Amino acid sequence: LDTKNLEAMEAGLAVVTKHKPMINSTNADEGVLDKMMPLAAKYDADIIALAMTLAGIPRDRDERMVNAATIIGKAMEHGVALDRIYLDPLVLPIGVAQADVMECIEAVRLFQDLNDGQPMKSVVGLSNVYNATPKHLHARIGGTFFTLLAAFQVLLHRYSGQDDVAVGVPIAGRVRPELEGLIGFFVNTLVLRANLAGDPS
Repeated sequence: LDTKNLEAMEAGLAVVTKHKPMINSTNADEGVLDKMMPLAAKYDADIIALAMTLAGIPRDRDERMVNAATIIGKAMEHGVALDRIYLDPLVLPIGVAQADVMECIEAVRLFQDLNDGQPMKSVVGLSNVYNATPKHLHARIGGTFFTLLAAFQVLLHRYSGQDDVAVGVPIAGRVRPELEGLIGFFVNTLVLRANLAGDPS
């Protein structure tokens, strides 16, 4: 579920019964966390937390770590188990410098130090890679995306020590922007999982 409308969020969480609910795209702003973490605790929901604040996207891994520590602190304050948190370091579109991508990768590795040696779950929304390109390149970029996704999942596996690696890719769920006021911006997160147990080749 992805909305800033708390009533709509709670209504959505209340009707999810067949699967474990997930709150998408909260961030490290304390005001946002004080609203979303109690809902996550009440409905036993997973939560995707962007390692950013309302001030904007973090400049480096250190800012991402500060934001991740704030998220973890608020989760603990509101009784949300840390294994319910998916930290998103915010991988940016294709046009960013390679050093920025390395900052994100390093942040994912450092996230593991925030939970007393227990692996933290990470998720990376990579839709900007595809959406930021011209339509005539979509087939080529799509194939490249999935190849890079597999490589990225292997890298996350090696840094985190987790065998089950999930990367969330947001997909559009509303085609009429005038309806956003009803329950907010609506996207679904398609989780692309890779099971890397047993050192597959």
